[in-house]
Amino acid sequence: MLAIGCALMTNSKLLLIDEPSLGLAPRLLVAVFEKISKLRQEQSIEVVVVEQNVHEILKISDDVLAVKLGQTAYYGSTEDLRKNKAKLKEVFL
Repeated sequence: MLAIGCALMTNSKLLLIDEPSLGLAPRLLVAVFEKISKLRQEQSIEVVVVEQNVHEILKISDDVLAVKLGQTAYYGSTEDLRKNKAKLKEVFL
């Protein structure tokens, strides 16, 4: 959370975040993802998140680029991926 705050002080248009859920308690995890979502909406900032917690990141993302074994496994809208349960399982299991 501190690193995100420091990054925002630069007034950047793009925020890159690597594994924001790593090591967080479940309650804090929800709070961090809510803050990331709010940042996108309130400050019109683009956010790129590298994350393994699929369920949480799909709640706040617009687009997904999934990499599996070094290859692009999926690239497209989050909504389309959520609707296609077979593709979701294929990409993330």
